[in-house]
Amino acid sequence: VDGDKWGTMCGDGSEYAFYIRLAPEGAPLDNVLIGLQGGGVCVFEEDCSAKLAGSPGLFNAQDDIPYAAGIASANPEVSPFTDWTQVYLPYCNQDVFAGGGATEDLGSLQLPRYGSVNLRAAIQMTRDVLWKELDAEAGAGFRPDQVTALIGGWSAGSYGTMYNYHWLLDDLQWPNTAAFPDAGMALDNQEALGVRALGEVKIPAWGTLPNLPPYCFNGDCAVGPILFEALSPR
Repeated sequence: VDGDKWGTMCGDGSEYAFYIRLAPEGAPLDNVLIGLQGGGVCVFEEDCSAKLAGSPGLFNAQDDIPYAAGIASANPEVSPFTDWTQVYLPYCNQDVFAGGGATEDLGSLQLPRYGSVNLRAAIQMTRDVLWKELDAEAGAGFRPDQVTALIGGWSAGSYGTMYNYHWLLDDLQWPNTAAFPDAGMALDNQEALGVRALGEVKIPAWGTLPNLPPYCFNGDCAVGPILFEALSPR
């Protein structure tokens, strides 16, 4: 992804990258499966520095490949989505795909938090490819209300699904979009370092506030059930 054009960046300063496989010939291009990679989260100088030193791949997207298993399997006996357009979004900012383009000062480490920017750029680029391809075919061309999309991920990808789902509905105008957050319910454990408390601090520090849904516009949106309630009318 061209970072100068899209404002994207990974945690080690490298360019973002993602994977797209268009639906095979004869299948609808505008059936779209979007998968978000997992990979935990780091929030303080110590854990972020340790992760960067020990697992640098968590801060780079250019060597990630899709997991060909489960719903992303190429075997039609395993997955009903084998003939869908498939998009795989690597995770490279340790910000649960929530970062709005801020660089967080962690003392000895300056960590770009661009996860949501990366995700939205990749999906917009996918949209533009589908638009071009469908407009080149005979028929009605690209219509946002005809896109059928399924977006989800596990762990950090689950959180990212929750924080960005509203954007596909409200901004892309893809009303036929379902979300499957897996293994990341963002439950509040009532502790000082719990989801709610960290949300109050990290949502502004990561530049996430402008990217939250306008019907859930505060740090409490880090808590899954609060976000679910806000999203449910949509």
